[in-house]
Amino acid sequence: MPAHSTPTRRDFLRGLGVTSGGLFVAGTFGAWGGHPRPSASAALGSADDTWSGQAAVSHLNAIVGPAPIHIALANGYFADAGLDLEPVSFPGGSDTIRGMTSGMPLGLPATVSAITAYSKGMNDLRLVGGCFNGSQVLFIAPADSPVNSVDDLAGRKIGVSSPTSITTYFAELVVRELGLEPGADVEIIDIGGAPDAWTGATQGVVDVAWSSPPLSSQLIAAGDAKLIFHTKDYVTDWTDQMLVATKSFIDDRADIVQGFVTAVGQACELIRSKTDEAAEVYATAMDIDPEVAKAALEDPGLDSWDIEFDDAGIAANAEAALAMGQVEGEIDVEAMIIRDFVG
Repeated sequence: MPAHSTPTRRDFLRGLGVTSGGLFVAGTFGAWGGHPRPSASAALGSADDTWSGQAAVSHLNAIVGPAPIHIALANGYFADAGLDLEPVSFPGGSDTIRGMTSGMPLGLPATVSAITAYSKGMNDLRLVGGCFNGSQVLFIAPADSPVNSVDDLAGRKIGVSSPTSITTYFAELVVRELGLEPGADVEIIDIGGAPDAWTGATQGVVDVAWSSPPLSSQLIAAGDAKLIFHTKDYVTDWTDQMLVATKSFIDDRADIVQGFVTAVGQACELIRSKTDEAAEVYATAMDIDPEVAKAALEDPGLDSWDIEFDDAGIAANAEAALAMGQVEGEIDVEAMIIRDFVG
């Protein structure tokens, strides 16, 4: 499998113009025609008004980012908001966006995928809330591997998911941070999802595999794997996954979007403030050990679970999209954001 590379690292925040102020594009504000927005409890009236629909979610059961979706379902937060919500898993951020543009008005895709899609003309997409303001990508090796840290990466092979993925971006970013050159000093190999990457590592196809909790948490807890490096140690700001809705749906049913955001926000708050309780719920939903579930939720840092917008983290994703060549020129991130549903 060929190695590949992306442009060198640039300052994440340079020239993107993301602020914490009001909305940038006229027309995105006032989704309720100037009326006060509905509260979460009043999002929909009686049980007869319950909205039934689907939400597109990246890697629903494979990575930790969608944990608030599982918790909001199990604890009835969506039901309390009048939503009979069915999350539908997609194998990647781009596929999740395609699911949304094919009829699912709500979603939890990778932030970089939403920004890229919007910049390429899918301008019905809007960022309506945070969710996972952290990085869940890390890199592991078998416990008996001679690779023990980033100091051992020279001459090794790192398994990533695909050439334009965030896993590739992070792998090459860290390799360059070490003064090494991807494709020359370290080979970057496209190997697929986290389970495929781990299989590749155990079979010697790669020396180091990308991963994410809860899989990495399980492997490390069992003594099968060891952490080589975590991307959160190399990026100051990052928002891995965000709540997204289509503008057309917001215009038609802002109450449903409000319920969606509020329910996920409740789940994020539970993770931060009552982590043991949240871990029990998440463990049941994922059929994993509660201690593994807790380790997975804690791995990116509990402050990562937040419905509030992390503007610096969003800007970092825009810069990553530029660095990977997915988009060209300045990205008007603020044009995507509707802040009315948060807070």
